[in-house]
Amino acid sequence: MPTSLEQDRQRAALWLLLVAAGCALLVLAVDHVFVLTARGQLVDSAGLEGAKIGRSRIIEPVHTVLDIVSVGTLAAAGLVAGGVALLRRRLALALVAVGTLVGSNVTTQLLKYTVLQRPDLSIATQGMTSNTLPSGHTTVAMSVAAAALLVAPARLRGTVAVVGAAYGAATGVATLSAGYHRPSDAVAAALVVGAWAAGLGAIVVVAQPPPAPGQPEPDELESRRGHPVVGTLLGGTAATLLAVGGVATYLTAGALPGALDRAGLLLAYGGGAALIAGTAVAVVAALVVVVHRIAPPLPVRHEPVLVG
Repeated sequence: MPTSLEQDRQRAALWLLLVAAGCALLVLAVDHVFVLTARGQLVDSAGLEGAKIGRSRIIEPVHTVLDIVSVGTLAAAGLVAGGVALLRRRLALALVAVGTLVGSNVTTQLLKYTVLQRPDLSIATQGMTSNTLPSGHTTVAMSVAAAALLVAPARLRGTVAVVGAAYGAATGVATLSAGYHRPSDAVAAALVVGAWAAGLGAIVVVAQPPPAPGQPEPDELESRRGHPVVGTLLGGTAATLLAVGGVATYLTAGALPGALDRAGLLLAYGGGAALIAGTAVAVVAALVVVVHRIAPPLPVRHEPVLVG
């Protein structure tokens, strides 16, 4: 009969596989709705058009966020994440973290420039007629956040998860606010990262050997410290953002193809921003609840006590 530890591993592996498959399918769904249909392209276009309102007042902080993202940032993140994992003697974690960084960003470039095509439905978005899904900037930010969460020590994971979710969400919204990307581009990018991180994490969990007979049990309490609270916080935040974004996007779609006034354009922008942020936070929340299984604690070793 499987032990409670083995059952926990099986549940974690199943959860990660479901998250990976769900993220991959949602990328295809986002492309189908917002790229391949006229109504979807109109909604995306309205969100991007709404982002122009008040852009001059926020463009400096927006560019500050986006300027952090670069190839150099990605390379540095890979070196730091891999180095931290190796210093902690976690080779599997190093491979998962670097694999998430490389795999996510290569996948985004392949999808954007090779696999996915944007049909010409006579709906130009500020002159952008080629495919821009997924967003490269958002992929970099989200993959860095996921890699940091995977390699962080247990006591720091909660903080890293919150900061990473905020960083990924801010970068995704910034790409929309600056006019670099449509809302669906950033949503798809966060999902690409979720698919890679969860998929590689599932492989690591499945490959973990069962504890040898007589081996000390790992300190499960220390490993999971704060995770339920952080998971609930991020999950609730994601659900709220996605609900708000979903309602706003539904109302925007209902008002199209007619002309939108200022309030309608702001609603479209706000809905897109909420969907981007909600997706980014949801991906991190899905990982944080089982990250203690991807990076299990080391067994507690009790030193013999000498009695004189």
